[in-house]
Amino acid sequence: MINTTTEARQLWGRQPKLAVIVVVVMLLGGCALVFPKPHSSGSNPFDDSAHPMTDDQTKAQVIEPAKQIVAAADLQGVTGAFSFASCNDQGDPPYQGTVTISFLLHGNPDAYFQQVHAALLSHGWNEGAPPGQQYHGTTLNKSGVTANIGYFPSDHTYGQIILYGECRNTANHKGEGRWIDITKQLTAR
Repeated sequence: MINTTTEARQLWGRQPKLAVIVVVVMLLGGCALVFPKPHSSGSNPFDDSAHPMTDDQTKAQVIEPAKQIVAAADLQGVTGAFSFASCNDQGDPPYQGTVTISFLLHGNPDAYFQQVHAALLSHGWNEGAPPGQQYHGTTLNKSGVTANIGYFPSDHTYGQIILYGECRNTANHKGEGRWIDITKQLTAR
């Protein structure tokens, strides 16, 4: 005889696990569609590993503009972190530097984002992503660095700017996956 109560418990126990797996697969699969980074440098407009950068150059490429953005937009409540990010799905070189800046939103968020956007434009940033790149949301670029502006995902009282450098670091950072706190560098005046 079939026990429907036991079968129902087993089914309900599996559904949350299945839902989590489906969401993770969709998110990971979706990343490749939004920001594809082919492994070969020949057809990839943002992979210039033929002209490599050192770790220090990679850090400076995104940390210096991050400091300028914080000052130019007069951001408050700032925190920031740096990381090396692989430019392909395998986690292999080349790598790019990335900086994430979080900041407190003041007043009307839409108006505040407009002020930040205008401050970046007045300091030499260009509208949109560099050729060959696509991002969602407000995106600007300057000197090989792309800035993507939006809400902090888990707390909409904060904004977030993510800076992406060029894919020119050929050192192997595979498996490092750590963020370095750069808040003091960003807020030093």
